Amino acid sequence: MLSLQLISIFGIIASSITGFIIAYMHRKQMRQIELHKQDPSIDIIPPPSRFTYFVKSEWDTIVGVGSPLIGLIIELTSKNQLTRLSVLFISVSVSLIFLNFILDLLYTIQRNTLSSIQEVATKQKDGFLDTNNSIT
Repeated sequence: MLSLQLISIFGIIASSITGFIIAYMHRKQMRQIELHKQDPSIDIIPPPSRFTYFVKSEWDTIVGVGSPLIGLIIELTSKNQLTRLSVLFISVSVSLIFLNFILDLLYTIQRNTLSSIQEVATKQKDGFLDTNNSIT
């Protein structure tokens, strides 16, 4: 009985939160329309929400960790007998999660290194760095 009550409470909370989010987005859109009426140079399309920006910027991590994690949770919560295939599935899921974190770390290091090299090259091209090593 408790699980049915929790499901119904979750449904009420989820529908309430959805209503608040839709009302917030509607008010945001109405403000954009009013601003566009006052000044036509302002675009009507509102900027993306924080959630949309987060999902777009972290999409690879969400998919790379989320999909193995969902499979891992399903496999660990099942009441079936543990087989070799399920052990293989669990180990592959954990390995994919760690691989995603390592690749994300390597990508961050590569991006920072290339931006530093580009910054040094730009300074050198503009003449801010002295390439002479002569001591006077």
